[in-house]
Amino acid sequence: MLGRALREAEHALFSPFSKDDTCIEDFDLAVDRLAQQTGHAKTVIRGGILAYNRLVDLPQLRALQDEHTRLSLGHLRAIHRKIDELGPEADEELLADIDAYLADLFTPTKPNQPFPDPAAVTRKLREEIRRIDPGLSYLPRRRRQREAQRENSAEFTHESFGGRRKGVLFLTTDTTTLSAVRAFVEETAREHSLSLHDAVIGLLSGTYSPAAKANIQVYAPKGRKAGEPVFIPGFGWTDPEATVAFDEMCEQVPPRTVDLEAAASAKTDSYTPTAAMRALAEARDGTCCYPGCSRPAHTCQLDHRIPFGEGGETCVDNLYCLCQKHHNVKTDKQAFYVPDPATGDIIWLYEDGHYEIAESEGILDQQLGTPHPRWVSSLEAVKQNRAKMAEFNARGHAIMDQYDRDGDVVSCELALAELEDAFGMRFQFHPDPETMVPQQAPDEEEPPFPDYEFENNPDNYCIDDANLPLPTAG
Repeated sequence: MLGRALREAEHALFSPFSKDDTCIEDFDLAVDRLAQQTGHAKTVIRGGILAYNRLVDLPQLRALQDEHTRLSLGHLRAIHRKIDELGPEADEELLADIDAYLADLFTPTKPNQPFPDPAAVTRKLREEIRRIDPGLSYLPRRRRQREAQRENSAEFTHESFGGRRKGVLFLTTDTTTLSAVRAFVEETAREHSLSLHDAVIGLLSGTYSPAAKANIQVYAPKGRKAGEPVFIPGFGWTDPEATVAFDEMCEQVPPRTVDLEAAASAKTDSYTPTAAMRALAEARDGTCCYPGCSRPAHTCQLDHRIPFGEGGETCVDNLYCLCQKHHNVKTDKQAFYVPDPATGDIIWLYEDGHYEIAESEGILDQQLGTPHPRWVSSLEAVKQNRAKMAEFNARGHAIMDQYDRDGDVVSCELALAELEDAFGMRFQFHPDPETMVPQQAPDEEEPPFPDYEFENNPDNYCIDDANLPLPTAG
């Protein structure tokens, strides 16, 4: 009740700014007046006005909020921040798609359905925008360093963390390649009992050799053809660049296909499920199946819903993804869950008598292989871009090779500038004149140390700290 009262108060204060005819001639003055009337900080008022005004672009969500006031100011500010990233001239069709998605997201379909918090809204909206148009997605940690046109790159730099300067490595590449890198790093860490940090440092510094074999797991519909996207756990559906990289990887190393339909009916007498069972359970659940938990399924444990020691079978119908924390909740008998075979929902029953419903977020509930409706670049364009990048790097390194031979800094910089202008790219390597300074060979015999006092100071002057010549005392 308190939460609803707070949301209704926020709605009464800010909903006038969500009308189609909203016109604020002096925004700062409006903020000042509301801040004085309510006692709220100006930042709160400013954020509330902008968040509710965003509903002008989202009529379905606005109607839902006007009728039910389910969304707090935190929810609306999270939505506004994500949509703001689309730019001042966001495509109307894209906004309509987002509006429909949000209206559906905030419309409960069953009792006691958990309501997403602002952080979950941000994550879900980011994923939905990426699904609709991958060109609008970004890496949150790299946002401040992203250029208008992102290129694959590796960057070595430093940042301050709590007053301590630490080295930082940024690697930007397609999701297929990064998933392969992650697999080798994780396998190396397991072989040598290392943390991921130590495994990365060991591999890059040459302390450890890469694991002999590492696998990545992807999901795709049966009959997938080259050029169609695949789903990589932890990274989502591949965009055009990552799809090309995946097809090239399959040409080099033919993939091993696992039929998930066969795994659905498989059973084993062992407590440990087969790899196919785990893959299917992860695809079905998507995340930890506890209400509100967003931990990815591939990082969770597989729980025997009916314990193995009590006759529970090791089969997909009895295996569910739970993170360590919520696995303990079930093991400690604080709660128990029952799957709904008709909807795929998980009903959690608690010892105090109440229940909650967790909806499955696995890819099996989505349309497998759905093409991205507005891919910014086609697969053919990606191939052309990769070829262009390869040519650019080859020509750039040829220029640097010539510099290594002749040491002509001016000619090298001019050639690189011409190359960068022609391709519209920035080459990552430029000449460093200091590396070209020849080192003088040491003298075979050390010359006598010069007696400057005798040769250059016949009057025997000394120099004090003030750099003034003074005669010797006495």
